[in-house]
Amino acid sequence: MNFDYYTYNLWDGNAYGKFKTNTVLRYDNEYKKVLAWGALGLAKNPGRKKGENVSKPIELFKLSLGNLAEDLKPELPPELHLQKEQRHIRAITDYLQKMDINFSENIRLILTVPAEYSYQAKKVMRECAFKANLITKIDSDRLQFTTERGTVDLTTRKLLNNCELGEVTERAGDFCGSTFVDKEFLKFLGKIVGEEVNQKFDGTFIPLFPYQSAIKFKIFITQKYEVECCHEEGVEFLGELLVDLPDIDLGLDRKVKFSLCFGDEEIKASAINSLNGQNYHTVFNLDTES
Repeated sequence: MNFDYYTYNLWDGNAYGKFKTNTVLRYDNEYKKVLAWGALGLAKNPGRKKGENVSKPIELFKLSLGNLAEDLKPELPPELHLQKEQRHIRAITDYLQKMDINFSENIRLILTVPAEYSYQAKKVMRECAFKANLITKIDSDRLQFTTERGTVDLTTRKLLNNCELGEVTERAGDFCGSTFVDKEFLKFLGKIVGEEVNQKFDGTFIPLFPYQSAIKFKIFITQKYEVECCHEEGVEFLGELLVDLPDIDLGLDRKVKFSLCFGDEEIKASAINSLNGQNYHTVFNLDTES
């Protein structure tokens, strides 16, 4: 029987002709609805409506099916499922469902999986495809698997007389492909330039004048490396945090501890009045499109 093979390359958010898309999902804040997937799942503003709460993207959930140590598997939000072992199944099913491709009876779907996937892992993938309505029967032969890159395989080969390769040593492989290389490279860069994400800066401040009744902390952002003034070109006002200063009779002797914590898509500002312990908090979204 002859087959015609077609590779899907029309993923939303990717340039035409790109055969792969990102293993990413972005849910609403309650993890009930998928708002974006693939490359669009990494967008800062995945087409959400004004005022709509959006969770952070979750990635690499397919790694949960591999024979990996628990600390190497992605930590998935508990809102996906009460049972931890079901969270990646929910994510994979939702991801496959977003493909929304209608197959006729004479079409065979071939999904790529890591070479190190066990029979049980492929079985789970098949169950997810069934739940996602990609196949009508769980044992359907319309769904086949083929291996993909993402693991590293080591073996020794010998060139035979008929220009074929013979295996001298049995192949050995593991999950140490691009995902893990990327992580190690980021660690390497972090040692050189410092870690930016979740880095915290703080300091202690006092009022400029004895009669001051509040301190206003204004936050500005820029992509420049060297800035001397907040009024320079390329510097944008992000927001402010207002801290009340009672007890004016104490004059300048009213300390406030202020801190900034930098996340992937937000900056958290916090302040504590050292005299009365009053706390102030706010979060600034770095998505300038919202």
